[in-house]
Amino acid sequence: MSLRALDATKLGLMVGEYKRASEGQWLRRLSCLLVTIPAVLWGGIAEGHNTDHDYVFMDNGVIKLGREAQAGGCVVWLSEKDGPNLISNRDLGRQMQSAVFDTLAWNPTQAGDGPTQSIIEIFDVREDYIYSKCIPLHYVPLTWYLQPEPRTAPEPRVCEKQRIHMWSEFLPESEGRAFWVRALWESRSDREGQVCGQCVHPIVFANRYFEKVLTYSGAKPWTGDTLDEVLDLDKKDITGPFYLMTEQWQGLVGDDNRGIMLMSASSNANWWDMRDRYPDGCAGGDHMKALCYVGPLDFFAVGLNPGEDQQVREGGVIAYLGDVTKARAFFTRYKPALSCGLTEDFNDGNHHGWVPNTRPTYVDTGVLSLGPAPDPPYPQDISLLRRYYGDAIYSARVKMENGEGWAGLVVHKPGEGHYWGVQPSGYIVALQHDGNVFVMTNGQTLAAAPVAEFEPRAWHTVSIETRGLDLDISVDDRKTLTVHDPMERYAAGYVSLAAAAETHALFDDVSIVTSQGDADAPATVGGLKACIAEDGAGIDLSWSNPPDSDWRFTRIVRKEGGSPEDPYDGYPCYEGKLSAYRDVDVVPGETYSYAAYAWDHAGNYAEAARADGLLAGESK
Repeated sequence: MSLRALDATKLGLMVGEYKRASEGQWLRRLSCLLVTIPAVLWGGIAEGHNTDHDYVFMDNGVIKLGREAQAGGCVVWLSEKDGPNLISNRDLGRQMQSAVFDTLAWNPTQAGDGPTQSIIEIFDVREDYIYSKCIPLHYVPLTWYLQPEPRTAPEPRVCEKQRIHMWSEFLPESEGRAFWVRALWESRSDREGQVCGQCVHPIVFANRYFEKVLTYSGAKPWTGDTLDEVLDLDKKDITGPFYLMTEQWQGLVGDDNRGIMLMSASSNANWWDMRDRYPDGCAGGDHMKALCYVGPLDFFAVGLNPGEDQQVREGGVIAYLGDVTKARAFFTRYKPALSCGLTEDFNDGNHHGWVPNTRPTYVDTGVLSLGPAPDPPYPQDISLLRRYYGDAIYSARVKMENGEGWAGLVVHKPGEGHYWGVQPSGYIVALQHDGNVFVMTNGQTLAAAPVAEFEPRAWHTVSIETRGLDLDISVDDRKTLTVHDPMERYAAGYVSLAAAAETHALFDDVSIVTSQGDADAPATVGGLKACIAEDGAGIDLSWSNPPDSDWRFTRIVRKEGGSPEDPYDGYPCYEGKLSAYRDVDVVPGETYSYAAYAWDHAGNYAEAARADGLLAGESK
């Protein structure tokens, strides 16, 4: 049973529960306050694919955003109000969605692939947002393509221990042209994968002819410096399918410099010209004859770390449809601001506020442990989230427990994620097991020198003082190197702790000292209220956002068995600009506590507003 179009004059709350007929015991709840549109009215579903789809519009009068109510909840429609759809639905594994994959064998996609759809558990549509939760589908392994012809494709597999969540909402102060798509991937599977480019930040598969990809990768981000043209599709002037961004956004545009722009916390991105793969384009008109795949990447290893029962990755894009100059001006509202100092001794027993990009990574007796990695040669990395620094003194105690490889810090990364993505970025300052310290950027060693009184397998303190593009390196309070970056590229950025793949590295007493940066958190979220929804289908949350000019988003964290202690302690059920949300991903009879954190562009979090001890009710 599938939902069909409603009379647009009779908008109202529609709640439906149904089962997938012969195969499934999969019960889902669908709450809709907008119109569901049958796929036949949309076009763009490839011949041979399952066409039993339900699409749902969000429409602010300027742009239209469509989500798929059956295959993963992904974004399947993006257009000007009366314009053609710019998202291709030729391939269920692409569209605008999240996917997690390794090099050869594994690719759980949000929507599914071929004629087989993933399984929607929740698809909740409200007046100002849409939330979905799905069980992703394992795409055909790439190793299958290496088999000789004739070959039979294996049946896609449901990833029963994984979930992909997606939220979408329009953003204010954008003339109606910007929206926020947030995604979260969670896995309880002990299956291990390699470090590889993951599309947790939703990526776009476009179906109209865009002539070029624009971004900024220079040394003067957010100053209005000239944009870089990554490629010209007409001339095939291609600098590579992967590229690095220092303004963390890219635009897929036409000769009129209008198109789709995507901003994320990632500095790594890719594009693929798919015209050779789909020379006949898609059904639906000439505007669908050329296809291009573009978006940010997040590099991390799949697998559970010691002491964890699940792996979670968050991603998101701020998207803008329109003129690239106006999009860039809008993105400056969300550019990172310089952060204040930080100390981290890991004595709380966790690494909240840091995201591990490799495994094994864990905290033991107040010390952070990295590696050795099971999938060399990819280097190890754990990234500090939402903290952006310029001139500062960075230091950490470092120990190579197994006496192999190297270990140290990475500073001034242009993106939050793994420093070694498209290419090594930022400045890597590390000790080598042979007693040298080196400075590297973009795969090039800038300088190296021996360390006085170096002891293998002993603790050493590495310190980096940055002044613009100059770095002073000290080891154990002895100045060892002074380096100037001849590329003059990274005057500010994010921070990682890193090590070679073969190294078992220990870190402690991380310190960042600054004389600049925003130390003031926004005001606390006001009046957080939580109550059982009238129909029993979830918990209604409401609050007031702070008036601070640098307030970025409000993050709502949910926890069972106690109140969240920080913004990373629990499940982040909402993050965005709204002031009300219905948490429908709850279990009747369970008791939940919520904390609301306002945060700014420098990564400062306000004190939590709390609503504790709420018992979820039965659906009515």
